[in-house]
Formats: sequence, C-alpha cells, structure tokens
Amino acid sequence: MPEHDSGAKPDEINPGHYFELLDRVHVTELYLDTALRDHPVLQKHDDLNELFESAAASLAELYQRIGGIDQTWEPITDCRAKHSGG
Repeated sequence: MPEHDSGAKPDEINPGHYFELLDRVHVTELYLDTALRDHPVLQKHDDLNELFESAAASLAELYQRIGGIDQTWEPITDCRAKHSGG
C-alpha cells in the first residue's frame, strides 16, 4: 500500500498537522461506522464482526493517542479570536 504524501517532511510537521490528522481519523471513524456497523453480513458472521470492531477500536485508540501527544497547537476557537482581533 503506498504511503500518503502530504508534502511535509517529518521535520516540517507543524501544529496544524496534528489537528488535521485528528480530523481525518474522526471522519474515517464516522464513515466506517455508517457504512459497515449494521451490515447484515457482519451481523451474521461473528468473526467478521470481531474484525470490524477491532478496526473501529484501533481507530478510536489512534485518535486518542494523537490527541494525547504534547502539542503546542491552539484550539480553533482561540486561533479565530486571535486573528480577528478579539
């Protein structure tokens, strides 16, 4: 599987990249849940449902770990206030 190339090298990662990755993981979690959770084949086959649940749990863990990294990025609400003069 080819690696995703965001154009940034590891030493060029900025605080916004963490928020971007959090957002992408969240969107992926939502899609996975919406598209697959209630699929009848997963409901019929426990082994397949276990794999689905494992994938969902892994994405949730990934989200938490990214969010837990000590970052210096500011919440979006603070950035908007800072740049709008408020």
